[in-house]
Amino acid sequence: TVVAEAVAGEFPFAATFVDLVAARADTVPQAVAAALGVGEGPQQPLDAAITGRLARGRSLLVLDNCEHVIDAVAELVERLLAAGPTTTVLVTSRERLALPGERVVVVGPLPLGSDAEQLFRERAAAADPEAVPDAAAVADLCARLDGLPLAIELAAARNAALGGPGLLTGLGDYVRLLAGGRGHDVRHRSLQAVIGWSHDLLDTPERAQFRRLSVFAGSFDLAAAAAVCEAEPAVTADLLGRLVDKSLVTHQRDAGRWRMLATIRAVAAAKLAEADETDELLRRHRRWAAAAASDLDAEGFDAVADDLREALRTSPAGPDAAAHALAAALGRLTHARGFLAEARERYQQAATHAATGREAARDLCRAAECAQLGHDSGGAYDLLIAAAERAGGGNGRALALAQAVELACRCPATFAVEIPHERLSALLAEARTLGDPADPEVAAWLALAAAWTVHPQKLTPGREQAAAAVPVARHSGDAVLVSAALGAVRAAAVSTGEIVDAHRLSRERLALLPRLDGADSRDAA
Repeated sequence: TVVAEAVAGEFPFAATFVDLVAARADTVPQAVAAALGVGEGPQQPLDAAITGRLARGRSLLVLDNCEHVIDAVAELVERLLAAGPTTTVLVTSRERLALPGERVVVVGPLPLGSDAEQLFRERAAAADPEAVPDAAAVADLCARLDGLPLAIELAAARNAALGGPGLLTGLGDYVRLLAGGRGHDVRHRSLQAVIGWSHDLLDTPERAQFRRLSVFAGSFDLAAAAAVCEAEPAVTADLLGRLVDKSLVTHQRDAGRWRMLATIRAVAAAKLAEADETDELLRRHRRWAAAAASDLDAEGFDAVADDLREALRTSPAGPDAAAHALAAALGRLTHARGFLAEARERYQQAATHAATGREAARDLCRAAECAQLGHDSGGAYDLLIAAAERAGGGNGRALALAQAVELACRCPATFAVEIPHERLSALLAEARTLGDPADPEVAAWLALAAAWTVHPQKLTPGREQAAAAVPVARHSGDAVLVSAALGAVRAAAVSTGEIVDAHRLSRERLALLPRLDGADSRDAA
């Protein structure tokens, strides 16, 4: 962040900082897009949205804490630089990207005899302004900590209580700072000793909160910590303050949130496993995440996105109410955020956690909608057929079959294999048999599917049938259905050369856009 702020003037179009500490390999592009404030669109994949924002002029992108997602970062950076020659990328990692043109600047430990001891004195003074560290003990301590800043800060926080000699005695066999090897493993082995020693100085309530907070992948607020730790907010706040004072939790004052550094979190997670609390805390975390996601909108998603994804990733296989609610909410949020491919995946995950076939069918239909928005009509059709199978019978199966028929007739050119018209007619006949015509949604989809199956060549809908579907769709009150019905009439008008009528219908569909809010993939132009 310091570098980005210092050189912001040299990059007038963007100087953006992205912390990837909580990212996984498959969410790196989403983290970058979130920092840039862009998302996918019907005609714009996520990579294109990112490169489009950066390619407007001289731009700087700072990617921090990349070692655990190094391959994904390397692939993304290579694509960004190829697409935007005016983009500069600064990456911090314990491992180089190994890309052509990469310039590596090695950032080593703090120099002993100057900066390392100065950092210790500053942090010790912040903890206790009246403490005067013994110079020889500080020099010895910094040397034994190999000049690592976090280790020095943690030790300095205990200086007031133990003094220099006490610190050296406390470290003892805990110091296992190893040189060489791969950065990720070395750093964890090195700092686990310091953090473990600091943990041993906590009292029982502090230790319990320390290890339980390890379930948070990203930052968290006081309410989230209290919910997961199952403690009163006042008690949670007191313990959080103590852990911040001991440099085991970081307080993000401007945002009113807290977080653990990745290395500290790893030690805390190990302590959680030792206490045999992992399964229980993951269950609490999942329950909190499901409740939090249900109340979120797209604007508030980015702050807790990492934790929502992590809670779903650690969910048990099979039906689970909290996991289902969380996956469905993630589908809704990532859809609204413009991450269409992820939204599709989340809805499919929701189907695996659904308690009933009907619930799973609904999730798969939503996944199919995301697939259509991503221009994968074949995938959407397969999802709709799968939804029909999960629904079993009744309106659920009828809805999925009718939507599948309408899609296959409307977008035949996008399918890898043409679906025989006889097959689609049979599916429609089954949907008519199963569906309740008194249900407005069922009636609208049946009318739409019927309009599109009039012509065996599956190129245009029947004009009269499509026109008859419009009032049925309006009766359903669903803007997506109304847009689809108007689109069918428009397609028929275009096929017969009625251009003026087609333009009128386009304007009418465009008037629906505020209600659609990106939910309909059909061309409204």
